Amino acid sequence: MGCSESSSQIEYSSYFTKLDTNKPGESSVLLNISHQSELLRSPSPEIWTMVDWYKNVFAKFTERPMLGTRKGNVYTWKTFKEIHELALNFGSGIEHLGLCPEENQDGFDVKFISLYSINREEWNIADIGCTLYKISNVPLYDSLGKDHIDFIFSQTNLKTAVLSNNKLSRILELKKEGKCQSLQTIISMEDPNNNQRAECQELGVKLYGFNDIISIGSENRKEIIQAQPKDLYSLSYSSGTTGNPKGIIITHENMVANLAGLIEIFQITCNDIHLSYLPAAHIYEKVFSNVFYYCGGAIGFYSGDPQKLREDMVVLKPTVLACVPRILNRFSEIFRASVTNEPEEKRKVIQKMIDEKLERLRKYGDPTHKLYDFLYFNKFKKLFGGKIRFGTTAAAPMNGQTLDLIKIFFCCNFIEGYGQTEVAGATTFTIQNDMRSGQIGGPIGCIKMKLVDIPNMSYTISNNPPSGEICVKGLSVLPKYFKNQEATDEVFDEEGWMHTGDVAILRDDGCLAIIDRKKSFLKLSQGEFVSPERVENVYMQCGCVSFVFAYGDTFQNHLVSVVVPDRAFVEKEAQKHGIEKSWEDLCKDPQIKKIVLEKMSETGNKLGLSSAEKIRKTHLHPVMITPDSGLLTPTYKMKRKELKEYFANEIKQMYDDHHHHPHNL
Repeated sequence: MGCSESSSQIEYSSYFTKLDTNKPGESSVLLNISHQSELLRSPSPEIWTMVDWYKNVFAKFTERPMLGTRKGNVYTWKTFKEIHELALNFGSGIEHLGLCPEENQDGFDVKFISLYSINREEWNIADIGCTLYKISNVPLYDSLGKDHIDFIFSQTNLKTAVLSNNKLSRILELKKEGKCQSLQTIISMEDPNNNQRAECQELGVKLYGFNDIISIGSENRKEIIQAQPKDLYSLSYSSGTTGNPKGIIITHENMVANLAGLIEIFQITCNDIHLSYLPAAHIYEKVFSNVFYYCGGAIGFYSGDPQKLREDMVVLKPTVLACVPRILNRFSEIFRASVTNEPEEKRKVIQKMIDEKLERLRKYGDPTHKLYDFLYFNKFKKLFGGKIRFGTTAAAPMNGQTLDLIKIFFCCNFIEGYGQTEVAGATTFTIQNDMRSGQIGGPIGCIKMKLVDIPNMSYTISNNPPSGEICVKGLSVLPKYFKNQEATDEVFDEEGWMHTGDVAILRDDGCLAIIDRKKSFLKLSQGEFVSPERVENVYMQCGCVSFVFAYGDTFQNHLVSVVVPDRAFVEKEAQKHGIEKSWEDLCKDPQIKKIVLEKMSETGNKLGLSSAEKIRKTHLHPVMITPDSGLLTPTYKMKRKELKEYFANEIKQMYDDHHHHPHNL
């Protein structure tokens, strides 16, 4: 039982080699252990651009399934050969009609097009087809506000957009308001109806159906247009957490180099299946899709409803699962609730199995246990399709203890990555045989990095362990922000290193760990700096909350929070205390608030929050906050300015209440 199964204690080697520069206030330069002499440029000598990438993909694979769409309880698939034909026809149709004229913008000869929809095969077909004809995609996010969309159209002089039906109506509304003035042509992913045609005609916008472009292209096939490595491949706008979004230039060279590094990490095979549900416009999904293309894997699209994600997984049976921390936190709540709801005697037995599996994972690097998995844990794997062999988590820091729980319930590893759109994907990743949680491994093959002192925040290389801001350089790092020299100058120093704003420690066991964000610190009235992200990550472990937004006013000496409580926990506590109210009224109930805050405080004390980091008041919000609200980015990062404004009244009330009750301090 437990750790008595045959196994040996695991030792991990360092992720990087150090190149000493002896510069004060800086760490050594860290290089990938397998690419010390030369940064990785490409997975293959003949691939220099994303045009080469797709030529290679479609030459290698023809009859294998490539893209799948759910219809009822089955996925229907199109092969690599079918997608290749559709992509060529789509790109040829755009070229024949002259819908994306070439212009010189910010030093690049570019043809821009915008894609705007949820994940679906038309998005991928259009993206590939445009790339093959040197047309650069400017994808739009669901969470972009109307002013941000107007800004993007204006800055890029976008003339053509490929839209799903619901996005078409949104863009036409903007057009009626005098926004998106450059827009001349819309391609609807669905066949347009007469009302849409009439509305577009009235606004002076040409309207085509997606299939119209395919048909025109098939009758007027054009030769593929070769790109150069330094050409602009994609222009990906930031989520606009503050001010106007920044246009992040991704060149062909940037993308190919980052994909080469990720291919080494992921080790995808042609038998792997990926569920595409993270926003197609985001770099995380973009790199995942392109790695799967290159390796011959299959990609199935989710049905479009986030609430039915597990249902999609049961039907598709993915083998690799790309996640962000907030989604994994929700999964962990499912696991915890299932244990809590068991009878006491059974719960004790399950907890014993969990404890032994956790010990086995941390000591021997093994998330499996033949007997315990058979008796209990395999049923959870089946809830997610039953075939997942590994997962990834990126886009935000992940709590290590929660991730350990995820690993033993899924019976496989979830590797951790760190990156930004500015590096065309990943900067670092752990590898699949490294089961340690709460760390981000080391640089992938195309990037070198170093840590730099932040003296005013007490992060220095002389600390033990060394800490500082992550700075990066390499083949996948953006050349500059689009038409934004000020933003470019802010992040690049005189030696060409990009300063990320993220804070990491250099652990003595040969890996890096993210500990903070340079710009997210709150300064309280007593002069103490507090990282809201650290505070939120701690409180998310208490098991009674699904979402935490921590806020501190500069003129106040303590934090308050907006919390979406875990419904199962609250309703169980309400029943225990004889409180019979609707869900909305339970969230307003003073006794329920007190119970939730006490539970959070227990976790904060246990995990070592300082006095300044402890939340003193909380508002319970009854509705889960999602990217659709405009309060989170597409990858579930908080838009702190928007959250502060949205909950301004609640925040004011919490501070007012606190001052009226000084005994709570």
